Amino acid sequence: ALWPDQEPAREALEASKKRGVAMLQSAAELSLTQDGDALVVRVTNLTGHKLPTGYPEGRRMWIQARFFGKDGGLLSEVGTYTNVVSTLNGEEVQVPTLPHPEQTKVYECLPGISPEQAAHTGKPAGPSFHFVLNDITVKDNRIPPRGFKNAAFKAHHCEPVGAEYADGQHWDDTRLTLPEGAATAQVKLLYQSVSWEYIRFLAEENSSDEWGAKLYEAWTKTGYCPPVTAAEAKANLME
Repeated sequence: ALWPDQEPAREALEASKKRGVAMLQSAAELSLTQDGDALVVRVTNLTGHKLPTGYPEGRRMWIQARFFGKDGGLLSEVGTYTNVVSTLNGEEVQVPTLPHPEQTKVYECLPGISPEQAAHTGKPAGPSFHFVLNDITVKDNRIPPRGFKNAAFKAHHCEPVGAEYADGQHWDDTRLTLPEGAATAQVKLLYQSVSWEYIRFLAEENSSDEWGAKLYEAWTKTGYCPPVTAAEAKANLME
């Protein structure tokens, strides 16, 4: 999409994509347990690093849960990924994203700018996609790997931020309140490597050439980088 005059090695790219998805789908285990009027969703990290790992900007995982009644009808859903109306360079666009991240368990690392750095740069303090200017971690609730120790991670400046994990804990539990009449639950752990919010930042901030606009165009022409299901589980619920 970025270099239309060059023919890529499509067979090799497809093989690499399949291997990437296969590795992703072996990275986590999802288990469901009913506890009274709540469903406990446990995500267990099966990798040797934080889950998710890699370049933090725009990369995230979240829990999507759907609850159904006895007749099979959908009662409620959390972690919905859907189209929303947003803006790009002042113009209205319709794009897919996670519209209510504050109501969803999202695993991510959010670098940011401290008040001191903000005073020097003129950028607002808080979460930021300005990779070079960021000097703090605002949030890092990514699930630690097996053998995790708080002291060791803190010594390397990669301790959890905004979340607590005990030494040795390589899983995370989320309690979801069951809607009245719920009979079954379907839960997915979704992974996305590039979010709309990051694409918009790059497209709007790049003023030196056309690569921001080219990236946005390529993103729209290749499916908007939809989330991939890393793990899923179903549960029959007791009244």
